[in-house]
Amino acid sequence: MLRPLDSEIASRLSKNLAIALSAVASNTSAEPTSSLASELFSPSSQLFNTLSTTEQIHASTLARTLEIGMGVRLEDVSLRWFGYEDSAKGTDAGVVGGYDVVIQKLVEEVKRLGGEVRVGQKVENVKPADGGEGGVAISTKGANDDTKPLQSRLVICTIPLSILQQTHTSLFPSPSSLSPRKTHAIINTHVGQLGKIVLSYSDAWWGTTVGAFTVLPQNDQQKPLGERKTDEKEGDLDALVRSVPLVVASFAVQPTLTDTVASTTATARNPHPTLLIYLPVPVVSQLESRLESEVGKAVHSYLASRLPTSPSQIVSMPVKTVLTNWSHDPYSLGATSTPLTIGATRAGINPTSFIDLGRPETLGVEGGASTVLFAGEHTSVNSRGSVAGAVESGIREGRRAAGLLQL
Repeated sequence: MLRPLDSEIASRLSKNLAIALSAVASNTSAEPTSSLASELFSPSSQLFNTLSTTEQIHASTLARTLEIGMGVRLEDVSLRWFGYEDSAKGTDAGVVGGYDVVIQKLVEEVKRLGGEVRVGQKVENVKPADGGEGGVAISTKGANDDTKPLQSRLVICTIPLSILQQTHTSLFPSPSSLSPRKTHAIINTHVGQLGKIVLSYSDAWWGTTVGAFTVLPQNDQQKPLGERKTDEKEGDLDALVRSVPLVVASFAVQPTLTDTVASTTATARNPHPTLLIYLPVPVVSQLESRLESEVGKAVHSYLASRLPTSPSQIVSMPVKTVLTNWSHDPYSLGATSTPLTIGATRAGINPTSFIDLGRPETLGVEGGASTVLFAGEHTSVNSRGSVAGAVESGIREGRRAAGLLQL
């Protein structure tokens, strides 16, 4: 067990990172092949301002936590386009009761308006409807391989970018293919990786006054993952877990009297001895390919060795472990779109490509009306990679659909 960083040092590290990010985001002359890492970790970076050698190492690993939200290594992020977004500011927030509550409310509203919600139906393809009267024909397949054709005046496609990359040619077959601009944007916009593991305990053995904390690798564990031996980085779960910074959310925070009166969050009303750990891109795919119980044991062991506890505290094993499988899930294949990468920039992708991803399609009908609309985080120019972007795009395309249908 180690003592946490001094609060003054932790504050300076966070402040330096914010200042450094602001500085690199204002760089308007970067070459397309320059990476965010090259500027952020340069000796002259404000990330290291007034820090000792040891503190500079901490600052570097703290900066690596950016890779969790980005879903991509800092070495791959294009400096040219970093920070162009005019997105919402502030910390993340959760929906009381989880996002299932949102989906259920949506289902209720659809049914109230006379609509129908079908689940367990995989969309096979979308084509212009026969008869020359416009609209689209949708072919779906159920669990028993039974096909069922549907017809509609228009469709709003919210399929994740990663799935579109794999299926766009079969989903929109020739001659009703997507436009070249949209196809180019689908193929070349980068999709990131993110994983999470939840450890639930019978009681909280860690401090319950802080709701979120960051665990930085120890100095002897900070060798870049790419420089590790093959058996170490692929076979040793402990080495994988210890090689990256972990951002941890605790649901065991005990509310104060003020919190109890003022807060409406489920966590404040009902603390639970559970930890949610974010798994960053360098290791997520490897961890998600291992047994859930093995990964849970490795993460628990690492946290137990790093988080401060009282001498009399018994560190219990988790009673339940849940590990995501987004990198291998055929209906996910990763996370969201990432900041523009060097590879994407070389392929001609830029911020306007997110506009192309959200542009309506006529499915090759010459002079035809738009019949397929596109929503999803990857179609939001300013808020891509976020729930806010997904919601914003849904509102945008809902209004567009209402206009096209003259509702």
